[in-house]
Amino acid sequence: MDRWHYPRHKLCDYILQGMQQGLLERVTFFAPRKRGKTQFITRDVIPACDNIDVLPIYIDFWSDKDSPQNAFIDAVTTTLESRRNLFSKILAKLKFTPAVSSSGVTVKAEANATSAQRPTLHSVFDALNTHDTPILLLLDEVQHLATSADYASFTAALRSFMTARSDNKIKAIFTGSSQEGLNKLFKNTKAPFYDASQTIPFPQLDRDFVIHQLGVFKSVTGGRELDEETAFSIFTQQQFHPARFSEMLKYMALEGIYDIQVGFDEHDQRYLLNERSEFAKSIEQLNPLDKILLKLLAKDWNKGLYTDETKSVLESELGKRPSNPLIGAALTRLAEQDLIYNESRGVWLVADPSLKSFMSDN
Repeated sequence: MDRWHYPRHKLCDYILQGMQQGLLERVTFFAPRKRGKTQFITRDVIPACDNIDVLPIYIDFWSDKDSPQNAFIDAVTTTLESRRNLFSKILAKLKFTPAVSSSGVTVKAEANATSAQRPTLHSVFDALNTHDTPILLLLDEVQHLATSADYASFTAALRSFMTARSDNKIKAIFTGSSQEGLNKLFKNTKAPFYDASQTIPFPQLDRDFVIHQLGVFKSVTGGRELDEETAFSIFTQQQFHPARFSEMLKYMALEGIYDIQVGFDEHDQRYLLNERSEFAKSIEQLNPLDKILLKLLAKDWNKGLYTDETKSVLESELGKRPSNPLIGAALTRLAEQDLIYNESRGVWLVADPSLKSFMSDN
């Protein structure tokens, strides 16, 4: 058990109870990277599923970026293999048979399977359909499905499997770190999962998280206490970034630093140097128009990106006045790099709060 993990019981109960009561079928939430989404799924949701007789299956679409379909198949078969004593009938559906090796019992595909190592997508769907308890698919980094037209067939099959049903057995939680990618999957009217999932907010952590982490720090340092008000002020300055705050406290405990302001100054100086170096490398690769538009958005420019006023600003920076198609193409490029996302018609926002702060200061 990771003592530093801060459980989000309220959010977990809201989702699972809503699903049990037939109020939720599929939910989607977004947060930038390292905001605790995966920890929430693996350390809160999965254990809770085990307590209510629901089979949770975690699929990370970044585990095989070249083939999200294979990522899905492998995650399902791995989960079933780990529970083979309970789900022997499902394993038979997948044409798997147990085999004994020097390391214990493993699972291998039969010779007549489509692949020597991997069952077909439809056999996996069929196996899940035959399972007699509810299944919760936990689909992480799902925005990856929107990055290539090559994934369209799998995406359509996955949607059909989950939505074209006469039962309520298969439910899902979609999570992602790219707001623009999720828009392409769920929000746009032509999106493959349009109207197929309910979006819920992934709450920003608050003072209770800070209190929990300070309690862990006290435990691992033999009773050393840190000032709560200063700690919460620092967490706010870190833009409510849980991993950043926790890593700072771990660094302090390891180095024997018991003044949180000193720990913050030392740890975050290195953290920000690394982060800003990465941002600078990314920005350096942008063309001039993209870079200026990103900077305007970081400074909350609200004049409309196609207005004469905006074009005058761009002209003063570029030496020539950009056309509407050029501005549109620049916004598309920025969105494809997950630097911005389209919140609503004509409204673009910087995707990462830390990047927004960096661009505002430079």
